[in-house]
Amino acid sequence: MPDTPEDPSALQSRRDEIADKYNFDDCCTAAFEVVFAAWGRHAEGLPIGTDDVSVSDVAEAMVHGPVGPGLIDWVLGPSDQGSPLLDSFTTILIDTAPPPQAATRFVRAMNAEADGRVLDAEADLTEAVAEDPTHAPSTYELARFASDRGDIDKAVDLYRRVGAGAQPEIEFLTGLMPDYGKIGRNEPCPCGSGRKFKQCHLDNPEVPPDRAALWLFQKVLGFGYREQFEPVRAALARAAADAVVDPASSEEASHKRSTEVDQRMGHEPFLLDLAVFDTGIIERFAAERSVLLPPVEIQMLQDWMTTDRRLWELTGVEVGRAIVLQDTESGESLEVPERVASRSLHVGDLLLTRVVAVHGELQLIGQPMPISPERRETVSDLVNRKVGAEEWARWFGTLFTPARGRNVEGEEIIVGAAIVRPSAEVDTEALLADRYQPSDDVEGRWNDEIDLDGERIVRATLDVEADGRIVVTANSDARLDRVLDALRSADPDLTIEGDERQPFLGSVGADSKVSDLIGK
Repeated sequence: MPDTPEDPSALQSRRDEIADKYNFDDCCTAAFEVVFAAWGRHAEGLPIGTDDVSVSDVAEAMVHGPVGPGLIDWVLGPSDQGSPLLDSFTTILIDTAPPPQAATRFVRAMNAEADGRVLDAEADLTEAVAEDPTHAPSTYELARFASDRGDIDKAVDLYRRVGAGAQPEIEFLTGLMPDYGKIGRNEPCPCGSGRKFKQCHLDNPEVPPDRAALWLFQKVLGFGYREQFEPVRAALARAAADAVVDPASSEEASHKRSTEVDQRMGHEPFLLDLAVFDTGIIERFAAERSVLLPPVEIQMLQDWMTTDRRLWELTGVEVGRAIVLQDTESGESLEVPERVASRSLHVGDLLLTRVVAVHGELQLIGQPMPISPERRETVSDLVNRKVGAEEWARWFGTLFTPARGRNVEGEEIIVGAAIVRPSAEVDTEALLADRYQPSDDVEGRWNDEIDLDGERIVRATLDVEADGRIVVTANSDARLDRVLDALRSADPDLTIEGDERQPFLGSVGADSKVSDLIGK
């Protein structure tokens, strides 16, 4: 947006919007007015200080918590580039006013980052934290730089200084490293190299390949969440939402539906995946952040940017270990290690995803999208035509139309999963063998099957976990309830540890719920 809006009413409206967005209190409002007035003078080519308000007064006003972020928002708005004027404004404050200047350095750092000058941004953040270790915005952003550089210990230390607001980042980073504490020196290294732990990763702990890819993916997603890319994300959300609203609805109903869908679409992982991979954001991430990233991650990025989204059919599933995928167009077949998704996927399922090699091991990258059989032809066409992000977003929106399908028994389709723990005295295998059929395709899986019009139909699957729990999945309430009732009848003391059900709106979304229940 322009540095100084000309329309007074628009200017005031924008200032009110920023005050609301950053929760200005009276003190912050007064401080922002000091900074805003100085910024206006600078934008007009006038000195920042006046007889009444010195440069030091302006720098002191910048210290008020949300004033700096508010100024960044005011100047940059939805622009995807930094502002030379903001750079010169903050430089004058830093060079003229006495330290500490953490808040002003933070503003200059964020402006430099928006301009792609990441080393300049990192240098300012480092100085800001050194001057004022309690300045949370600078500390948080510097932690992100440490993470990009692959320094987990430094990143976690900085995030801990921020406090509870950074707890998700702390949990993510600390969860990347394996728990080496219980591994004996002469035991095999958990990395799978075949060497003894003392000869491999005892003194050089390493993030496993699957978690290394997840780490890089989170870095890319975090970059895609930056304020400057909000217009890109909003455009895709709008394209998806437009595909959901029924043009035949009343204006009031259509508006209500549109608002609800807009709010939902703004948080859909697949749309963020589109924004990152299909609009140039990942290329910009690579161009700007490669100076920070470890070499192995730079190579991963190159592979990701040259790998297209494809439609795959599952031809094999080994629960808790791997899935076998076949490209629906070329027929190419790949075995992909997949511990979590393999528990809820079945032979014949379709997945829209990318498959890439990470440290020599195949992985699914991005947001895998399960595809229902009736949408196979449409998705194949989109893949083959290599359509852009907006067309993919419109297709995605069609998955949320109100109409819902029914299974072959006429029951409304849902996505359902339950976790059952038999009582201690019950023989799980005998319990299942008396009621269900062992799967021919997947070891440890039992099927609830019936004959329907001469065809054998699987109504539910029951996977036995290593800890004795049973994961039950089914596509209707009746089918899931039937299995749970049968198990309760045979074992009145069993425990149902989880029961998750959601509407089926055109694509299968059960895997995330199943993984939430069984853990990773």
